[in-house]
Amino acid sequence: MATAFCLPGAPLPHSGLVPPPPAPAGGAAASRRRHPPAAPTTAPCRRCRHAPRMAADGAPGRRRHTRFRPCIDLHGGLVKQIVGGTLSDAPAAPTTATAAAAAAALETNFSTTTPAAAFAARYAADDLPGGHVIMLGPGNEEAARSALAAYPGGLHVGGGIGPTNARGWLDAGASHVIVTSYVFRGGAVDWDRVAEMRDCVGKARLVLDVSCRKRAVAAGAAGHGAAAAADGGGGGGGDGNGNGDGNGDGAVEYVVCTDRWTRTSDFVLGAAAVRRLAANCDELLVHAVDEEGRRGGIDGRLVTRLAAWASGAAAGGGDLPVVYAGGARALGDLATVDRLSGGGST
Repeated sequence: MATAFCLPGAPLPHSGLVPPPPAPAGGAAASRRRHPPAAPTTAPCRRCRHAPRMAADGAPGRRRHTRFRPCIDLHGGLVKQIVGGTLSDAPAAPTTATAAAAAAALETNFSTTTPAAAFAARYAADDLPGGHVIMLGPGNEEAARSALAAYPGGLHVGGGIGPTNARGWLDAGASHVIVTSYVFRGGAVDWDRVAEMRDCVGKARLVLDVSCRKRAVAAGAAGHGAAAAADGGGGGGGDGNGNGDGNGDGAVEYVVCTDRWTRTSDFVLGAAAVRRLAANCDELLVHAVDEEGRRGGIDGRLVTRLAAWASGAAAGGGDLPVVYAGGARALGDLATVDRLSGGGST
């Protein structure tokens, strides 16, 4: 299980370092993987004074744990944090009344002229691999390429990725490409396109973005909502923003959003869906769209369900790596995700 979220100005866990001002919009991600990244940290943690909790060889029986990952969101060539769902397809620099209205609707928590490459270089220096660079619309390619060049092999890249350009981004230094909209058509997953992307770059270098929104399900409703509740609603505690971390009531399901989260698909996340996705990719990226950029607390119910769905979903019965993003407001949220995802279990 993994989590990614924005923590502007906060010390980076396990690095003992603070990002240079202004604080990065790219947040932290954490991940619980059967196999740690290629260059795991082996020194004792300077923050909590103990050795890493998973062996570099991923030996069974060792404690799994949530891993911090960085992220860099790009809009109009700048590093930004944007509130989920407020970005439309209009250009970043409006030239028409429609574009101006879209720009007015855009909610931005953070923007900086510090180049993306500077953040990527810091993440490389802190040995934080596996983060993502997301291009939110046009005009971000140069900034994305500069970030990949600053941390070759250390970052994933997403935003407008398809079979015609995916290999080029890998050649530019991305370890993985992140794909969303290309594999959705007519509100449903196009499994032929999923296979096309898998064959284009290889399963080991493909991340599928299935960021989602909550949707209410009527009591006793059959179908996807009931399946979602059965797939992993259990758990205790809360996340601090009114979302339970899984009360098993089936009142909420999670529906995948595409096209910069402006369109809601018919694809509902659940155990069967995650297993099928796992057969085609190396990991999943899941933003809680309702929480993204709002800094009101994580969606604990989604974290709990993702952990349950990803458990045993990978080839050979291993756990599928999943990155969760959205709603974090303090470093304590990282510990919450660690607990809810089972990272604290032995």
